[in-house]
Amino acid sequence: MFLRTFCALLASLILDNDQKQPFLNMTNRKTIFNWGIAYLKKEKDFRGFVSQKAWAHSIAHGSDLLGSVLSHPFFEVDNIANIFAIIPLVFQNMQKPFVDDEEQRLAFAFFQGVYFGKISAGDFNSLVNCFNKQIYDQLAQNNRISWYRLSSWFKLLQNWYFYFSGNKPIQDKLLEKIVDYNKYMGFSI
Repeated sequence: MFLRTFCALLASLILDNDQKQPFLNMTNRKTIFNWGIAYLKKEKDFRGFVSQKAWAHSIAHGSDLLGSVLSHPFFEVDNIANIFAIIPLVFQNMQKPFVDDEEQRLAFAFFQGVYFGKISAGDFNSLVNCFNKQIYDQLAQNNRISWYRLSSWFKLLQNWYFYFSGNKPIQDKLLEKIVDYNKYMGFSI
């Protein structure tokens, strides 16, 4: 687990340095790009800080790697659905609430994708709309994990709202979802 999550951090640093001064060949770059997209889909260990050991923080480190992929000038999106599948899979694999600000790091990775032009604003809004419906539909299962997922989704929305402060069309769509959440939870006057 620790080897995997720290390899994700190392790969993120490698890509960040390659952005500043290219040194990887395209084959090596594509290998890291593919791994960066696959990592969060496959990760099942969601621990943050592990007592007596250190930070595992696999979702945060995987999100950092994804952000490095989505911000890299040589990365080209050939299948946006493949990238958008990350969020549903992370939430599907979640078995208890995040407690170490993982939502913040995941949100920032997708923000980088939009900021650096790898994800269009329209596609991002579609992702938010689609997953928002999916997360509320899961509440019908009436189990605790569905509520943990909704809470984490709300935190993602909040983080995106602030990250997209310079992008009013996206921010307005996010605010709609945040207001809907508050109404759903009974926080409306």
